[in-house]
Amino acid sequence: IEYRSKRAEECLQTAKRNFPHDLETVINRLYYACFYCVISALLCKNLHTKSHKGVNVLFNKHFVKTKLVPLELAKFYMQILDRRYEADYMDFTEFDEKQVQKWIEQTENFIKFMKNLITDIIGENTENE
Repeated sequence: IEYRSKRAEECLQTAKRNFPHDLETVINRLYYACFYCVISALLCKNLHTKSHKGVNVLFNKHFVKTKLVPLELAKFYMQILDRRYEADYMDFTEFDEKQVQKWIEQTENFIKFMKNLITDIIGENTENE
């Protein structure tokens, strides 16, 4: 859990360092920052999977549908996944610098929310032991 949370912060910092010079790398790192936070939260609930799709399915089932994560944040996570796909695999895709700056801020909010949620889950798990 700590390792994945640390990786999330590292990805966010890499995104910020690359902004605005390499927007495709920024978007990739923003997605992975969110992805690692989601994995951390899943691990708190002892949930494991080996694929991005599996992570998304478990995240939606255990965090979004149960309303632990607001729909707005879940939508952002799916949006940044779609943008990462475009940045990594689509030819001739261009991104607007102002929009990418907004995604950086949304990623910061996503990470902050997820870290607080992880802390709450760990606290609940400790109380139940």
